[in-house]
Amino acid sequence: MSVSTSMAQDASESETVALSGGGAEDGGEEAIPGRIGRYSVIERIGRGGMGSVYRAYDAKLRREVALKQVRADRLGPETELRLVQEAQAMARLSHPNVVAVYDVEVGTSLTLAMEYVPGRSVAQWLEHRRSWREVLEVFVAAGRGLAAAHSVGLVHRDFKPANVLLADDGTTKVTDFGLAKPDDASATGALGEEPPSVDGLPSDSSVPITRADTVMGTPKYMAPEQHSGARADARCDQYAFCVSLWQALTGTHPFDRGSYPELAEAKLAGPPSWPRSPVVPGRIVRAITRGLQPDPRYRHASMSTLLGALEPALAPRRRWWSVGAGVIALGGVIAAAWVGRSERCTGAEAELAGVWDEDASTRVQRALLGHELAYAKSTWSRVQAGLDGYAREWKRLHRDACEAATIRGEQSSAVMDLRMQCLQRAKAELAERVAVLASADAEVLPRAVGMVDDLPALPECADVARLTAESPPPTDPEEAA
Repeated sequence: MSVSTSMAQDASESETVALSGGGAEDGGEEAIPGRIGRYSVIERIGRGGMGSVYRAYDAKLRREVALKQVRADRLGPETELRLVQEAQAMARLSHPNVVAVYDVEVGTSLTLAMEYVPGRSVAQWLEHRRSWREVLEVFVAAGRGLAAAHSVGLVHRDFKPANVLLADDGTTKVTDFGLAKPDDASATGALGEEPPSVDGLPSDSSVPITRADTVMGTPKYMAPEQHSGARADARCDQYAFCVSLWQALTGTHPFDRGSYPELAEAKLAGPPSWPRSPVVPGRIVRAITRGLQPDPRYRHASMSTLLGALEPALAPRRRWWSVGAGVIALGGVIAAAWVGRSERCTGAEAELAGVWDEDASTRVQRALLGHELAYAKSTWSRVQAGLDGYAREWKRLHRDACEAATIRGEQSSAVMDLRMQCLQRAKAELAERVAVLASADAEVLPRAVGMVDDLPALPECADVARLTAESPPPTDPEEAA
């Protein structure tokens, strides 16, 4: 399957729903043209409501391309302008995880010349069982493509597994930016406007919803604000990405409802609990859950921040209980390990030795400042301040957990164990983030601040009610083993 076949996949299953009132024209099979502009047409590989997609050959540059030709009767002035603007924006973007746009021609029809990539969609790839690591590798690559698009002001607005291509060479590429628009350039409606009436549309529809010159997206993957007609931005792509990743990992949709209104209502209630199966590392679950918050203000600050939360799960695994001087023990062993009343609660500094200390700080500083980028210095300053503050709070909570049980007598040793385990999990996350930052390349640098900002929330390790109430199954495969 080519990139272009993926672009036409949804339209071939069912016509695009045009909420302006016009239905799909009923026409016969169109003849395949021999040439389109300077391109020699090889075959038609997709057809939808807006036109056809062809595999073609560019003799001038000696390469195969995918041609997306929009039908003349679909080209109103506003539509034509939007598509040209989209092509111009995409042409400025060169990224290995985004299908390239080469050229745009406007005449009786509009033709986009794009990179031709033999492969299959991620939706097809997911028809067979995949490990969480395989899935995450593909989605992190796709996320990099989305982040790159956001960096030039583009919002995809219809991200889903069917619009991600897994090329034959293993490269992941985001495609079908046919629904994309410059960020905030043309919304589905200003805040407060009535959204289009789509009550009869089933929530499992994979068909993009279109209204005049404005594309809303695919209901199953749309963010709550898109349902209500608010302006779409990069956080909508983040939401769709997290819906897609949830679905890819679990095999089920997080918001499985029968009708469009029920789907929208379910999303406003927030993400459901992660299913007991399959077992997935907790950091992945937390990152996805945050990206599915109904209020976009509480999602990750950007796609780069989200990727910074996901990528450590792909790093070579070191068992956190063997890192540094501290060793976690279960049951009541932690409390028994503290000897001497005056020395019982002074181990926090040693716990973070080698995790975040002067040597670790120097390694991260050297890595971040080793890139000749204008924002490298400011990035290091923010990373240093964030990690210093995190380490101080970790040490404070570590001492408090100890003192509350062994000195003040306010909490039991079992509660102390729970608090210490929570802190050790946070320390493991900190150690992994520092390791990544200490070897940061040019791709990590833009995400460095987000990686620090998205460290586990330490106040949760002092929330005794939450710690004692929670009894979920292990979320980390290695812990479950």
